[in-house]
Amino acid sequence: MKTRVIFSQPANRRLILIFAGWSTTPSFYRDLQSEGWDIAVVWDYTDLDFDPSIINNYSSIFIIAWSLGVAAAAHAAASTLPVGRISAAFAVNGTLFPSSDHYGIPEDIYEATRATLNARNLLKFTKRMGYIPPAPESMPPIAPEDIYIPDFDSLALELENIRSYALRGKLPWKRVYISTEDRIFPAESMHNYWISDSSKPQIVDLKAPHYVHLQRIINEVTPDIDKISKRFQRAVPTYDANASAQKTIISNLVQLLPDANAKSIGSMLEIGTGSGMLSRCLAEKLPNLNDATFLDLYSLPRLNIAPVEKYIRADAEKWILDVASDSYDLIASANTIQWFADPESFFRNVARALRPGGSFLCSTFLKGNLEELDSMRPSPLLYRDEEELKEMLLRHFSHVTVKSEPIRLNFKTRRELLLHLKLTGVAGGSPSGLPYRNDAPSNASPFTGPYSLTYRPLYIFADNS
Repeated sequence: MKTRVIFSQPANRRLILIFAGWSTTPSFYRDLQSEGWDIAVVWDYTDLDFDPSIINNYSSIFIIAWSLGVAAAAHAAASTLPVGRISAAFAVNGTLFPSSDHYGIPEDIYEATRATLNARNLLKFTKRMGYIPPAPESMPPIAPEDIYIPDFDSLALELENIRSYALRGKLPWKRVYISTEDRIFPAESMHNYWISDSSKPQIVDLKAPHYVHLQRIINEVTPDIDKISKRFQRAVPTYDANASAQKTIISNLVQLLPDANAKSIGSMLEIGTGSGMLSRCLAEKLPNLNDATFLDLYSLPRLNIAPVEKYIRADAEKWILDVASDSYDLIASANTIQWFADPESFFRNVARALRPGGSFLCSTFLKGNLEELDSMRPSPLLYRDEEELKEMLLRHFSHVTVKSEPIRLNFKTRRELLLHLKLTGVAGGSPSGLPYRNDAPSNASPFTGPYSLTYRPLYIFADNS
């Protein structure tokens, strides 16, 4: 396998690995970009060994694999790709068994494609993908080394390698996109495979051909930090008066902190402070709190709950990577980390930043949160389940307590429900805001009553005592 970085910004410590579709090269993906993430393309499957050196300097790594790149990524995971470094993997119109009458491309079609490769047949394949070349002025220029001259013997070898069932590594597949109009991988076959896969990924159906522009996928699976910041900053003045579910969550969360731990806390870091609801609730339980650090994506009002206070405006996932070890007695966060790209990396750094005997207090949301909105959202947030989060925590803390209990809010009218979303900053769209589930009727109403929202919080207390 070959790898090339196609998008990079100074100081980025997150990486998206694109496992390319068969017969495509990095120039095919040269318009992809993502704020806060570098992007690299993996291609040329004549050799299925992956060079891991490219990922050495990154703290979080996502895989987005398209078409035959899905099986190629699984092969890499079985050889030289360090699976433990991968935070999440996303499959787009492919399976781990590409040549299969039940799970992939029908075997006779796959073999005929391999055996009769020539320029004409490759062009027919490209047309069946549904790929429409963009206007030249909308794309970055092609460098001389990006000019692609097909080597049909090599392309045939790639097909032979990818369909081999000898080595299949297990990747953390979190979400799978399946196009209902795919003329390469039958949609039914993809469903057959992914509903049986042990990862149990979320499946998103798209009304689209085999080719899907991967920028849309990138926008969905990487949170838009700027949009999130603006959304919640606008809601700060109205948040406390309307966040009834969040008040209940914070009250339940603070009760998880043992009194003995609370008395020993002199320094605190809060991630995602917002209006300060958690801060004020904690202050009543921390009699010896001397200094508090508050961090969010936007400027915060002074809270005056500790003699010494520090306010930081930053992306918490990046910022905590550089926090000195043994810095805080308590790290707390309410209703924030569901936005994080890599919760395990966050948990690892929280454990490192806590002093011996320190406490971690956190709430997040589980799968099914705000499920009433799923029909209008392009694709729900990538919520983890309770078991997965607990397993992550136990890799970094010796003692972990998790609890969950749904909270259901009922509204008299559709307008009341929408106002709740607006005044608390809880938007109904995806992180990217892109319309993606275009198979829904354009005039479909997302709310037909009864009008309700179901929050599914998870409460976390952890320490290394």
